[in-house]
Amino acid sequence: MTTLASERASVLTFHVRTKKQVRDLATLARARGREEDPLIRARLGQCAIDAETLQLFSYWSVSNRGKTTGLEGSMAKLLWSELQQRIYETAMEILGPEAPLQSEWLHGLLDSRGLTVAAGTSEIQKNLLAERALGLPREPKAQ
Repeated sequence: MTTLASERASVLTFHVRTKKQVRDLATLARARGREEDPLIRARLGQCAIDAETLQLFSYWSVSNRGKTTGLEGSMAKLLWSELQQRIYETAMEILGPEAPLQSEWLHGLLDSRGLTVAAGTSEIQKNLLAERALGLPREPKAQ
């Protein structure tokens, strides 16, 4: 648990790269003439909000050293890894049939799948937060 917590905490600095990815995604939408598409605008807006949330969360976490719950790494990892998937899925939507030809975005999409598994799957992170942050009971084991 300590090793995984340390690995998860490392994502607190990933907001810089993530915000750049969101800007690049907006540039891609403009270049492809998709910036007025309501679905694309909504997805871009959500990605931008989540990237900003990740940055603010990172700043908050750093400023509260010594006064943390220990769950900050799990929260940041969950937000970041799922945001990465949404960024690349949105890029694929913008690119449409040309998506397989765009190696940067395609490689990002394929890599993003592993991010929700590394350092504890998203499902494990959600269970951990439900139990430790919210005090919900553990899910009974299947028999």
